Amino acid sequence: MRFFWFLCLLWTTTSSVVAMSNAPGVVERFVTYPPTSALNLLRNKIDRVDDALYYLLTLRIMLTNETRIYKRRVGCPEREKQILDRLHVSGGNRLSRDMINEVWNVIFRHSRDAQYKYRWLE
Repeated sequence: MRFFWFLCLLWTTTSSVVAMSNAPGVVERFVTYPPTSALNLLRNKIDRVDDALYYLLTLRIMLTNETRIYKRRVGCPEREKQILDRLHVSGGNRLSRDMINEVWNVIFRHSRDAQYKYRWLE
């Protein structure tokens, strides 16, 4: 059901909306919106995703800083590999393995660096 609503959101943000029905006498109808309004709507949605990513990355860095204490005691050298393996399986074919590896390796590197770099984490 969530996927259906997601498709509806994507469908209604395009510059043309198509009303289709198999009922007799109902004709397909195209409603065209000015391209700028559809573009602005898409950009606003992208901005909301960017804001959420920023918040989540900040939260992730704060949590990785807290794990620093525990890692000193027990160590977790294979954690990054476990995360990548989980994402490869759960991602299916939606994101390529290369993209997942590249993005998360940058996140891992910055998370490690943040544990020693940023004062606001303490």
